[in-house]
Amino acid sequence: MMIYIYDGTFEGLLTAICHGLRHNHAISDITTFQRYQPDLFSKVVEIETVSDRARDFYRKLESLSKEMTATVSYAFLSEQPGMEMLIFDYLKTIFLHGTEMITNMNHPAIFRLYHLRRKVRHEIDRYHGFVRFRQLSNGIFYSPIEPDYNIVQFLAPHFTARFADQCWMIHDILRETGIFYNLKQCVYLPRVPRDHPLVRPVLDPSKENALAADVTELKYQHLWMRYFKEIAIMERHNPKVQRQQMPRRYWKHLIEEVDSSIRP
Repeated sequence: MMIYIYDGTFEGLLTAICHGLRHNHAISDITTFQRYQPDLFSKVVEIETVSDRARDFYRKLESLSKEMTATVSYAFLSEQPGMEMLIFDYLKTIFLHGTEMITNMNHPAIFRLYHLRRKVRHEIDRYHGFVRFRQLSNGIFYSPIEPDYNIVQFLAPHFTARFADQCWMIHDILRETGIFYNLKQCVYLPRVPRDHPLVRPVLDPSKENALAADVTELKYQHLWMRYFKEIAIMERHNPKVQRQQMPRRYWKHLIEEVDSSIRP
């Protein structure tokens, strides 16, 4: 049995899977250097990422089924333990039995990957409604998020279409990545640390030289919190239903939750 070690990137994983399928290796695990656990009974193979090979392999998968490539992409972004082997088993099964296996929920790998894809997709849909932008004094609209999955890039199409006339940034503070729209295009930011001068106003306003929030923004925040509080019907207050529709893990970055008096 072999253990493949790759660099943790999507291209690296595709390179490893392509290598494994091409050579028909018996693979017990695909992991990164950081997560590798020594195994006396397995041979370790370090897979060097080859971008051209990874892109060719992805195009081959896409030509077979775009549904398949979407499932693989969502599964990778879930960052769940063991997702690499799950993707490998999924693709190996489809190459062996044909693309009709994509809908065969009786196969364990296909069933688990399908539900993993649904969870990631659901997280993306929720953040379409739960992202809250704050305007900074330089005119940029900024929103911090802490998603369970690495979905920030998948938010780009929705917010680019919705806010095409504004400069904005969505910052995944857990992974220190983000996306930035400059009125022309939306770009991925692979490294946005918490102490970056652009993001300190919201994450830690007490920092020296932090970029202040726009004065008009603060007025709108106050107005929104008053509106949120005034439209509430206390007789119909139902914390259980509220938590079902808007789980607590999203509250931290909602403007309407700044005022503790309106929290359930």
